[in-house]
Amino acid sequence: MSRFHKVISLTAVAMLAGFSASHAWGANLTGIWTGEQHCDAFDGQKFDLPYPNDIMVISQSGQDINLAALYFEGVFHLLYQGHVIDDAKEPDRKAQAAFTECVTTATSEYQETGRAMKVELKKKGDGEFEATSIFFQDVGSPETGTCTWKYKRVDTADVGVPACTSPVSPGLIQTAPAAHR
Repeated sequence: MSRFHKVISLTAVAMLAGFSASHAWGANLTGIWTGEQHCDAFDGQKFDLPYPNDIMVISQSGQDINLAALYFEGVFHLLYQGHVIDDAKEPDRKAQAAFTECVTTATSEYQETGRAMKVELKKKGDGEFEATSIFFQDVGSPETGTCTWKYKRVDTADVGVPACTSPVSPGLIQTAPAAHR
């Protein structure tokens, strides 16, 4: 084998090893998170929508996430799908994510999309998730709003949040994990 071919072969192996390592050790958001959302809304007049003491659950496969939030009256009221983008310098500890509520279409009565600008994970499993989302709903009278999300991970258990395309979606997850009700 010529020197040129050896260099190309070694370079290809090194690239594949680096590619595999970066994806094998990426940020994993799977778990149970507690926190709050606060929405500044408008329907012709400004008003607040606070959601304190909320539970959010995330299931992650590769870089794809399924997320359920706004848990009250025994039901998660919103279901999202999204994608995690690992931080280049600390891919196993930091990331950002984009997510969209499952029923969102150009003509749906409810539309929401968001961005988690701060995702920081700790070795013991805890972590922080801070996001902003924007929603529009047209049920009766139209309203729009911007929500801030602040959650801390309390457990790394995967409760199996369904994908938007699953037969139970865009239905709602009926119960929160027993340990966190």
